[in-house]
Amino acid sequence: MAGGFSRREKSLRPEKILLVDEDPDQGALAAWLLKTELPGAELLEVRDPDALEEALSSASYDLVVTDNHFSWGNGMRVLSLVRRYLPGCPVVMFTGHGGEELACEALKKGFADYLPATSRGYLMLGKRVRSVLAGGSQIAASGLVAQYERLLELLDEAVFLATREGLLLQVNAAFCRLMKCTNPETVRGRRLADFLQADPLLGFLEELDPKGEPRTAQMPLKQAADTVRLKACLVSQGGRLPTILVGRIQAGVSAPPPSRESEGTYRVDPVETDGPGVDSVDLEKVLDLVLTDLRPLVEQAKAKVIRGKLPAIEGSHLDMVRLFQNLLSSVIRLRTREPLEIDITAHRMPAEWLFVVKDSASRIVEADLGPGRPDYPNDEHLGSGKGLTVCRRIIERQGGRLWVTSESEAGSSIYFTLASENRTQQEQVDGSRAGN
Repeated sequence: MAGGFSRREKSLRPEKILLVDEDPDQGALAAWLLKTELPGAELLEVRDPDALEEALSSASYDLVVTDNHFSWGNGMRVLSLVRRYLPGCPVVMFTGHGGEELACEALKKGFADYLPATSRGYLMLGKRVRSVLAGGSQIAASGLVAQYERLLELLDEAVFLATREGLLLQVNAAFCRLMKCTNPETVRGRRLADFLQADPLLGFLEELDPKGEPRTAQMPLKQAADTVRLKACLVSQGGRLPTILVGRIQAGVSAPPPSRESEGTYRVDPVETDGPGVDSVDLEKVLDLVLTDLRPLVEQAKAKVIRGKLPAIEGSHLDMVRLFQNLLSSVIRLRTREPLEIDITAHRMPAEWLFVVKDSASRIVEADLGPGRPDYPNDEHLGSGKGLTVCRRIIERQGGRLWVTSESEAGSSIYFTLASENRTQQEQVDGSRAGN
């Protein structure tokens, strides 16, 4: 067989799913859950490589679900066989053998989605497969959804991930509250046009800057008279990897008075980009400088710093140097064991950059973040966490936020945001709008 079914053929017959799992009990449970979520689907289970090759060579499938650990191979072998016989067929990895590193690696290699075989994973399996069948597999295969999924859960404002055309791949709980949906799983696979009026939304999406500059517009809701503020940008990994749409929706925005000129259109909010006293700070150069200064401390702690690409932002160069100096030195001093790995990444959000500093061997708790917590009124209670107090002050002065998650075995992760545009200028622009 040369490949999967055409779109017309798919619409005329049930979906066909191939399940690859060597464990009969796990396979039976996964099959039951898939049939429950997709009652009309045809499902075939295989347990060994001969049966797998026979199935792939004799029929076409809409999707393959596979474990990663077999006595005869792993998930990558399954993926390569599917690519040989059915090049266009998406493959979902569903396994109890692996973790975050395997998830990222699987998505980079071309799997359409990844789920851990935990109790929550079993409950999500059918919905995630339905989402891939609905068209989200190409984007999910880039790994971007997996990278952003955890970050969305930590944000307290309505944020979504979607394809370039507006197919929703992931939303957070705040999005569901705003749109009056039950939970994020009920939204996956739907379109932004199900929630926002289609005509102005289509114009907004068509005019997004392919270079990733955020765009803002007031957008009418589909099922209500309210208007929300939509801010979104395109995030691309370059090459042939797909582009993803990252967006934020704010409620409580008054709609402009209707007029003949504005009928059928949407209003894009102007944003000033230049102003006095604003510096462009290259965080790549800032981190180079900080790592040079902290080299003795890093070497003494036997620490390894792994860095992703960092952006340039508007702000104070001195503040950014102090921020990263205090951040890294605090993580190193709060380590609980060796070796220590510190992974620094930046993620583009609609109105800000979200930074993640993840380490493998420190135990950081909210108390280390200092003022801002009612139980810790001053630095005297913080001990070795004083550096993080400085970090919080710098970040909040920039209009951002700082928070932390910590697991005893997996180390800690520090999250913070920095505005992608000058916050003082933007507040002045917003204030000017409010006065008009």
